[in-house]
Amino acid sequence: MPYPSLDQYQSAVQNPNVAFRDVALKNGAVGKNPHGIPEPYGGGFAYTYSCKTKGQEFAVRCFKSENKRRQERYSAISKWMKATPRPYWVAFDYQPSGITVNGASYPIVKMDWVKGLSLGAYVHKYHGDAANMRSLRDQFVKLASEFESMGCSHGDLQNGNVLVSANGSLILIDYDGLFVPGMQTGAGDEIGIAHFQHPARTEKLFGPIMDRFSFAIIWLSLECLARRPDLYDRYGTGDNIIFSASDYTQWNTSPLVCELISIKELSPIIARAGRICEIAPEQVPQLCDFLNVGKPIAGQVVVAPIVAPVLIPVLDALAYDDIREHVGERIEVRGEITEVFHGRSRNTGREYVLISFTSIWRGPQFRIAIWNLVLAQIQRKPDDSWVGKYVSVTGLVDPEYQYTNRRHSYPRLGITIQEENQLRFVNRPATPPAVRRRSPTRNADILKGITKPATPTPVPTVATSKRQISASPHSIPQSSTSPATPTSSTPDSSMAWAGAVTAGLIGLAVGGPVGLVVGGIAGFFIGKKIKM
Repeated sequence: MPYPSLDQYQSAVQNPNVAFRDVALKNGAVGKNPHGIPEPYGGGFAYTYSCKTKGQEFAVRCFKSENKRRQERYSAISKWMKATPRPYWVAFDYQPSGITVNGASYPIVKMDWVKGLSLGAYVHKYHGDAANMRSLRDQFVKLASEFESMGCSHGDLQNGNVLVSANGSLILIDYDGLFVPGMQTGAGDEIGIAHFQHPARTEKLFGPIMDRFSFAIIWLSLECLARRPDLYDRYGTGDNIIFSASDYTQWNTSPLVCELISIKELSPIIARAGRICEIAPEQVPQLCDFLNVGKPIAGQVVVAPIVAPVLIPVLDALAYDDIREHVGERIEVRGEITEVFHGRSRNTGREYVLISFTSIWRGPQFRIAIWNLVLAQIQRKPDDSWVGKYVSVTGLVDPEYQYTNRRHSYPRLGITIQEENQLRFVNRPATPPAVRRRSPTRNADILKGITKPATPTPVPTVATSKRQISASPHSIPQSSTSPATPTSSTPDSSMAWAGAVTAGLIGLAVGGPVGLVVGGIAGFFIGKKIKM
């Protein structure tokens, strides 16, 4: 069964008293941006909304697709967590028919809203503090040890699924891939973010040992930053810490690894990390054994499957049509900033910033949006000094909307910044990226494409192949049928239709839909009277 799109979820949560079945959510208010539009948080398998009600705040996860085992798994996870309480678990309620969208019911997960920085945002903010990095590193050592003793695993430990609270403790979210004792091993539905996973990991690794590689890479990343904080600015992407998926398959030639292996204190553990990249993922040792440099790592060298890691698309900011194909998905967009606009919402007075990549506002545009709550937290404040710089932004593509100016509307797409590590300055590419040319959308552009038809040529007696009918882009192709069949387009009718299109578009711009109809009819008859 197809699940709702992001646009459809957005429309539904505008009215929580109608959309939700849960009493608390019905009486709640969904988090919105300064323009009054619900603000979703992107995840691998779900969109997450905040909902405040009677002094409480919840996270509501709305799923992107169907999973027939989801209810059974969440039921098992809930029972196990209640029997095995830990401070890093978040209470949740799986509701099989929790939200109604367009008359149909879909499941949701209602969780307590937890305050804290994501692992990615925390590292971005504190990577220059060696004591902070080592304290965080030790938190993961403790977590890995507890997971081994309990026989559980998260399945997708990465920047977005680990929160760091105000007191520095870890909190885990997103339990879609969680394994708990009693579940069948080898029957997973996901393989996690490639930057944190073994290159040969598959769904068959689902079980109590599937987090071992992730723990080793996270520990190693934090230890490296404690010694060399400058590595973050050169190798951090926002989706990783410093290691990337390509490093695991090209360990010996990776620029980062070559740099790290030369550091005497890191050389032994870097060599062990290369070793766990080349053995089978089920042979990766637990973290305490990985850190014991005097203990050999057993396992035979295996050839990782020749499958490109699943990474998010990287698109150019001017490739509007390409970006539109990824609405509701997490992608990376790069481009040169042309404008940094500071404004305030007319309704709420809340401050916001819009970052643009083209000076042509009369047309489609991709923008970066930074709302007031995030502006107050980020260290680098956007201003005019950013103009001309090349940046990368990673995040969920918001639904397309229409920007209205002087009675004209223009399409807009964007990514909303929710944490500072989503946005970073990058080097300008040596070769400008290829951007798919979009179809004309402005009346002036379309009118330029309407040319006077050429005088029709005699129709040949032998049917012409499709390859030979290569008329110019704006001319009207001739029929390829026999002479007995009349041609479908004459000069008079061609000019009539051209007049209809021209006048119709002008009418649409001036008078809206009514102008389109009236202008089209008038243009048709005027065009018929124009002589060649």
